[in-house]
Amino acid sequence: MEIDKDKMLLTEATELRSHAEERLHAKTAQMHPPRNEEETQRLVHELEVHQIELEMQGEEFRQARDEAEAALEKYADLYDFAPVGYFSLDHEGIIRSVNLTGASLLEVERSRLLGRRFGLLVADEARPFFTEFLGKVFKSPDKEACEVALLKEGNSPLFVRIEGVVAASGQECRIVLINITERKLAEEKLRESEERLRLLIDGAKDCAIFMLDIDGRVTSWNEGAKRLMGWDAREILGRNFSLFYTEEAVVAGQPEHELEITAADGRFEEEGWRVHKDGSKFMADVMTNAIRDESGKLRGFSKITRDITARKRADEALRESEEQFRALADSIPNLAWRANGDGYITWYNRRWYEYTGTTPEQMEGWGWQTVHDPNELPKVLERWQASIATGESFDMTFPLRGADGVFRQFLTRVVPLKDSAGHVQQWFGTNTDVSALKRDEEMLRQQSEAALLLSEQEFRSLAEAMPQIVWATRPDGWNIYFNQQWVDYTGLTMEESYGHGWNTPFHPDDKQRAWDAWQRATQHNERYSLECRLRRADGVYRWWLIRGEPMRGADGEILKWFGTCTDIEELKRAEIALHEANALLEQRVDERTAALRKSEALYRGIGESIDYGVWVCAPDGRNIYASESFLKMVGITQEQCSNFGWGDVLHPDDAERTIKAWQECVRTGGTWDIEHRFLGTDGQWHHVLARGVPVRNEQGEITFWAGINLDISQLKQAEEQIKTSLAEKEVMMREIHHRVKNNLQVISSLVSLQADTLADERMRGVFCDVRDRVRAMALVHETLYQAGDLAYLNFADYAASLLQYLWRSYGALAEKVRFNLAIAPVTLPIEAAVPCGLILNELAGNTLKHAFPNGSNGEVTVGLELDPETQTVCLRVRDNGVGLPAGLEWRQSHSLGLRLVLMLAGQLRGTVETGPGPGAEFRVTFSLKGFKS
Repeated sequence: MEIDKDKMLLTEATELRSHAEERLHAKTAQMHPPRNEEETQRLVHELEVHQIELEMQGEEFRQARDEAEAALEKYADLYDFAPVGYFSLDHEGIIRSVNLTGASLLEVERSRLLGRRFGLLVADEARPFFTEFLGKVFKSPDKEACEVALLKEGNSPLFVRIEGVVAASGQECRIVLINITERKLAEEKLRESEERLRLLIDGAKDCAIFMLDIDGRVTSWNEGAKRLMGWDAREILGRNFSLFYTEEAVVAGQPEHELEITAADGRFEEEGWRVHKDGSKFMADVMTNAIRDESGKLRGFSKITRDITARKRADEALRESEEQFRALADSIPNLAWRANGDGYITWYNRRWYEYTGTTPEQMEGWGWQTVHDPNELPKVLERWQASIATGESFDMTFPLRGADGVFRQFLTRVVPLKDSAGHVQQWFGTNTDVSALKRDEEMLRQQSEAALLLSEQEFRSLAEAMPQIVWATRPDGWNIYFNQQWVDYTGLTMEESYGHGWNTPFHPDDKQRAWDAWQRATQHNERYSLECRLRRADGVYRWWLIRGEPMRGADGEILKWFGTCTDIEELKRAEIALHEANALLEQRVDERTAALRKSEALYRGIGESIDYGVWVCAPDGRNIYASESFLKMVGITQEQCSNFGWGDVLHPDDAERTIKAWQECVRTGGTWDIEHRFLGTDGQWHHVLARGVPVRNEQGEITFWAGINLDISQLKQAEEQIKTSLAEKEVMMREIHHRVKNNLQVISSLVSLQADTLADERMRGVFCDVRDRVRAMALVHETLYQAGDLAYLNFADYAASLLQYLWRSYGALAEKVRFNLAIAPVTLPIEAAVPCGLILNELAGNTLKHAFPNGSNGEVTVGLELDPETQTVCLRVRDNGVGLPAGLEWRQSHSLGLRLVLMLAGQLRGTVETGPGPGAEFRVTFSLKGFKS
């Protein structure tokens, strides 16, 4: 290429010189010789001028030549190092010239390319296209282009775009090769990605995935959308997506509003009602995304819709069950809680927070350790972690700090809830305040020590008079005494029981545990406390609480062990009933969830098989078509159905109502929507939901009716099961209240029997106070058991029963005292009724004990009022007795009754005030707004 250019420039210079010489000869021939010296000098001068001009023209010529050579060199560089490949081809496609870039693209030396046929470098499948392209280039003056794959020496494909134009001579063409390999590979990856996306979308059978244009018209429709919504792609493409919304949502402009939000924020999510093709509604989880191009311009929207109706129903059933469980747990006087399988506590009942004065945030997880005695906490943690590791029940007594900073002893019981594989899913626990029982045991121990100091005979008399089993051992644990209660219960003689014979009547599952605990107590001088089963003389086992305390001398050495065995069979049954109720509640929830899932599976199966009756009727209501599935279901022919034979297979109770409704629908042109029963060929009555709409022409005239008959028998059965389940739960909750009331009455009776055995009047009074408090709580559960509403208590009826009980209990103290009941018909939530009843018990009891000394006459007025606007309740107890002692700071009093009144008022988040004399008046005011309605 460079040699051709040099020759061309040399030829042009030679021709120019030849022309100049010819012009010089012609000019010389025309010139005349000078006539004189002056003309000669003038000619010489002109020649000198011409010489200078020629020299200047020669200099300009040399500069032009240098510039041409520089431009030629620059052109050659641009040609060789251009970013694209340049080729010159003749008519046969032979390569006549190529730049360095073209050779580099093909990875072949330039010298090896010259003279080769370019078509041999083209891939086999692309050669016909290249041959056609080359023919077009030589035939057309315009630029032609094609895209082909070239084969390099390593056989790796090179995708290029070829643009060509014919040269001016018509003997060659110039072509340009542009490397488009990366673009082709990117296009292939994009195609593969789009194919995978298409397969993924079409494979999503459980959710609808479709696309919209910017106006909300459907542009794509997957198989999942067809299955969920009911429309085929041919029916829905190009239609507005508002078809899937309820009429109310369309009127409110919800579809357009959602697209506006999506366009602004890029994404929109919601849960709401959507509509199937047949008009039925379902709860959907919907996610909408905006689709934009590289410039950010909105191109459309993508939507994903899932049916969550069954999940929502299951969630609602579970929520209702959970609320009932919480209400029950909040109504019991015990502290209660629930933990995950790993011991992480997730919930406490209201009584826990009222007692500890803590918040849910403070107590979540392992925060409960903050209300434990630091000295006892390591042992509690060790026992609790052992139960978590083994999955065994947890049973232990330890102190818990109340909101007033005082530690009280609590008996803690924890049971695991396991799955079918035996893995612990949850733990349920209760904490029962046994501080009063502990004090009673402490008093018993002190009384026993005093009795021993006075005489052994007095101790034996006291022990024999007690309703409990009493025993004593030597310091090393060798038994030396049992009272007669032991002999009467076990049937063993004293001789058989002495020493270590006491272990004989223990239940086989408890015997080793009881023996190990007793050995540990005697070896480490610890208190002995154990719950186990003892065999009665008739062979029946009952639960007993066995406690032992060492009696020490002045030097701290153990002199003897004294202990008691208390029958707790009824208390254990109450706890077992509570745990069984919890487990049963969880089981019911699981069963309802399984039933809902089964109903969902049945619904999907019906939808997939399209197993429902489809029908078409003439404008006058006469059937002209019924689907085969409907005819097979009821066992009639199309001819019978067309002659209104479908009325013959209606249930007798539904026939007249259904036919009249259809006739009215035909008369008015309204929508057909009714439930009735058809007799199937299986001999069963099938509940059917029938729906139909009139199809009108442009003039508004009905041309025909179209509808479906959907078999909803399974749904009806599910509804009946749910109603039955709810009734069972209410019966179960009433039974729980009944059992709790019975257990509290047993405890009240036991305390009363214990009080009757005491000679100390002060101690007897203490036991009577405990009895009255337990009875006050029992009355709450008795009233709830008899009431129609388990969440609220008619406080007027409850107060009348409680005061009548108190007046009977106090006997002679209440004979001359009359009480007036001025309680408005107020119902209180169970959370407020229990502490309010205990307050009434304490105030009325204090009045009977202290207001009328020496049996004097008197009057007590009890009132309860409710301000409906502020929801404020005021409980008032007033007497006309001697009044409070002068100067008495009753809020600082050591009286347990007044302290309980203040503590219970605190639980109600209320206030306690006293009124002016004569007599004494206490007013407790609290609001119901803080309690669950």
